[in-house]
Amino acid sequence: MVDGVDMQIKFRLVEAGIHDVQNLATANPVLLYVETPYSFLTILDWIAQAQMIIAFGGNVAADLHTIGVRTIFDLYAMAEAPETRMLVLKKVWPEAVKPDDSKTATEEMFAILLKVVTGDVHVRRIQTFWEVMTSLVVPPEEPPRDAPGQAAPPKFGFAAE
Repeated sequence: MVDGVDMQIKFRLVEAGIHDVQNLATANPVLLYVETPYSFLTILDWIAQAQMIIAFGGNVAADLHTIGVRTIFDLYAMAEAPETRMLVLKKVWPEAVKPDDSKTATEEMFAILLKVVTGDVHVRRIQTFWEVMTSLVVPPEEPPRDAPGQAAPPKFGFAAE
């Protein structure tokens, strides 16, 4: 059920004490990284996928996958626009979402969904790891060069000439 986990990887995960999706969803990514030959980002991705499966069940998680939501983190991207929020809500709560729901109702329902899903301590732990790893690979936004009182930051660690 988790993308990227084949029979060989499953065997290695079982050796590390991960016997099912529930174990993977609650696993400590640092310990799993130390105990297996897999990269830390790969492990975070697997755990985030497992958390999605645990949060919504296998069928709903598979439906969400069809609209590009593979992990818990993908829910945040879907929160950006009313249309994408509605797509997610129709998969998660099909009986609660009416075609004529207002934008406000969609925002409120999606906020509740995020609160429920991200309230889990295991989700918060993996989210913290994800934020740290993302901050290491995504450069911070630069302020505009013509902003008053601000000098342009040096690029690549070198002072401007």
